[in-house]
Amino acid sequence: MTGRLNQVNLAGRRPRTVVAMGRPLPAPPKLAVAEAGLLHESRAELRHTAGTLVELHRLGALRIEDPIRAPQRLVLLDPAAVTHGHHRALLEGLFPVPRPGETRQLSGEGSETRHLQAAHAAMRQTLFEQVASYSWYARLPARRLWRWSDGMLTTEGHRQAEQVQSFAQYVGSASTDDLTRNDLIRLLPWALVFGLGERWQELVHGPTGDDPAWWTEAGMFGIGRFRRGLAGFVRDTRVGGSDGPAGDGLGGE
Repeated sequence: MTGRLNQVNLAGRRPRTVVAMGRPLPAPPKLAVAEAGLLHESRAELRHTAGTLVELHRLGALRIEDPIRAPQRLVLLDPAAVTHGHHRALLEGLFPVPRPGETRQLSGEGSETRHLQAAHAAMRQTLFEQVASYSWYARLPARRLWRWSDGMLTTEGHRQAEQVQSFAQYVGSASTDDLTRNDLIRLLPWALVFGLGERWQELVHGPTGDDPAWWTEAGMFGIGRFRRGLAGFVRDTRVGGSDGPAGDGLGGE
């Protein structure tokens, strides 16, 4: 099957049409990516925070900048662009005084560590409370070290979980024959949440690891630098007990 999508182009030129051969792209679940991640594996990991940061980048709430000789940084743009409570908790942890233009470096040093740690913990707390308020569980799971267990899903919860599982399987098996450049951008937060950051990095950047021109022209950033920055933060701080280089889906090349 052939699908047609307009190519992302932020330079003011008329976008060209890109043709992708292969399986049609299914619609993502109508959930925030961190909600899907929690439902998918009953735990809140740093990769869910990473996916949420990219989700906020795409929503226009913040921008992930990629300086050449400095750590990547987060720039606050529009706090009102958030759509969920855990989005707001993450932004408030990163930017206690929410002035557009404020920045945070993605590094594990000094005050930046404290802001990242506070934001990561606040987002996870709010995420658990948020999901608990939905009609997904007949009996709420017990929470231990940021992991849920022994919960009983309702019919709606099973439906949501099945949609998330199906979409995760698609993202995990899709190839460049199935995906346009727009798809690679749009699905990045999902890939991160599902622990597929390294695979997505290979799909976008290829064997050289360089940022392709179309990626940077679309306002995107180096996936490898982003993953390494957050994985380094985890190694330095060990936030929340359950995160770690072996389990966060971010560390390494």
